[in-house]
Formats: sequence, C-alpha cells, structure tokens
Amino acid sequence: MSTRLAEYYIFNYSKCSIDESFMASWKGLVYPSHAFQVIGLPLQLITFWFILKKTPENMKSIKGSLLISHFWCSLLDAQFCSISTPYIFFPSFAFFTIGTLNWTGMLMIVQMATCISLVYLFESRSSSIPENRFKIVRTSTRIVYYFLIYLFATPSCFLVIQIPENQEDALLESLKIIPCPTREFFTEKVVVALSDPFLIKVILIIGIPVLGTFIFFHIFFHVASCIYYLYISPSNLTSSRTRKIQKSFFIGILIQTGIPIVILAAPYIIMATALLLDRLSQGLTNSVMIIFGIHGILESVCIILVHRSYRRSFLKILGEHRAKSKSMMFCLA
Repeated sequence: MSTRLAEYYIFNYSKCSIDESFMASWKGLVYPSHAFQVIGLPLQLITFWFILKKTPENMKSIKGSLLISHFWCSLLDAQFCSISTPYIFFPSFAFFTIGTLNWTGMLMIVQMATCISLVYLFESRSSSIPENRFKIVRTSTRIVYYFLIYLFATPSCFLVIQIPENQEDALLESLKIIPCPTREFFTEKVVVALSDPFLIKVILIIGIPVLGTFIFFHIFFHVASCIYYLYISPSNLTSSRTRKIQKSFFIGILIQTGIPIVILAAPYIIMATALLLDRLSQGLTNSVMIIFGIHGILESVCIILVHRSYRRSFLKILGEHRAKSKSMMFCLA
C-alpha cells in the first residue's frame, strides 16, 4: 500500500461504516461462483457432445452456429466463475480478479465474442430460409458483415488499453466515487481501468446502452426476418413438414438464447436502479456477478430440453442409466 493510500486508510477510512457481511467479501463472490462452475462444467461438456453427436440431418444448417454460440457462452461462464472472477467496486471502474488466469482483458473480449455469436446464431437461422431476401449467401459477405460488427464493438475493449499508468492517483480518484469500499480495496491488487468520473458516466449512460442496442438491433432484425418468412408470409413452395421443422428450430433458438439474455440483462437493470436510488452495495454487486455466472448453466439446460432430438437422446440415456441402476440393485438384493 502506498503512503497516500495508507494515510487515507488511517485518517478517512477509519470513519467509514464498512459492510462486513459474507456476500460483500471476496469469499462471498468466489465460493458460490466456483460451486456453480463445478455444476455447470459437466453439463456444458455434455451439451457439446449432444451438439456434435446427436444433431440430426435437418438441424445441420445451424449446427456450426450452435457450437460457436455454446462455446462462447461456456467460456464466458468459466470466466465469471473460475478463470478470472471479477470483484468490481461499482460504480467506479476499480476491480481485481480472482482465479486461475487473472487476465483482465480476456473477460471483455469473451463478452464481445459471445454477443456476436448470438447474432451469428440468429443470422444463420434466417439465412437458411430460402425465401429470405436478406439472407447472407456468400462467405465473403458474411466475413465483411461480422467484421463491421466487430469494428463497432471494439471500442469497448479500449478500456483495457487505456488503463492509467499512475495507479496510485487513479485509486485515490476512485475513492472520491466510492469513499468507503470494502477492505479488499486496500488489501488486494486493485486495478483502475478508468478514473475520469466524466468518462465513467459516459460509458455507463451512453457507451454500454449504445453497444447493447447495436447488438440487439442485429439480433432483432434476423428474428423479425424469421417471423415474417415463417409465420406472416410463408412460401407455398415449402412443404408443411419443412415449415414445421423450421418453426420448431426457431422457437428453440429463441428460448435457448432468451432465457440466458434475461439472466444477463436483469442484473444490469437491478444495479442501475440501485445506483439511481443510492442503494447500491458491494453485496449486491457481488450477487450480480454470481448471477452472471449461472447463465451458461441455463443455456445448456435450454439447449438439451428445448430441441427435440437432444431432449429425446437425453431422456433415452437417463432411462438406460436408471435401468442399469435398478438391475444392479436387484442383483445386490
């Protein structure tokens, strides 16, 4: 701890009323997160196996996008739960990471890739509809399309590049925003990604909502295309059976992505509301980080249960396992 931070700790921090609850501590963040990772990892690996081995012929068009989306969702889940769990002193941009790989930039890259993979999932679904006039046919067109999305989303990663060189000054600036943080602020290796209060407000009020709206617009466009060509103006050239399969896949994708998106969006809304009402606490911030970490579990469950082929394979395996268990119990008896 630097001299100026030590002086702040002795003369200012001693007057603070500190949240000493378990949920406000780093243990309250890490222990539940690691527990969810223990539960989620086997489930995510099983989901990978189902996609690779149990995808029927009529789902081949979305197999690649499904694999990519599940990979990034699983990696984001692992990032939050074990690899680099972020302990954030919100609303400042001061934080430290706890995990096996404390690379602060990786979390932002994975988040951006996850968002783009969701766009790809719906785009591949809409492009597989022959009648869709907006479908992307050429590989070169698809590369340019996602490259442009990447270029727009890349500025969100500039925070990592623009970390203040003088971290002591940045930490003291952060204490003007959060004068009474938890003790971890002084005992852990805290990094300040951004210390300018004006830029922090710009990012929170404008930057993040604009980026979220941009990604949502692309997802909404492809969803709207699917709804139009599957429900509002279906082609007479497509058989009723094929149309039924297309609708089933579309509904499945909506559910498997919709539930995790709600899980990710709801905590942001809760934190924003708490911040506006001046009720934001470290315990609430940690709880939000934990909730972020369970989106991968829900995404895996949705993939297995929503898509009929995966659900049938899962129930078949489950039935065989139960039959073997009963047989072993009968033999032992």
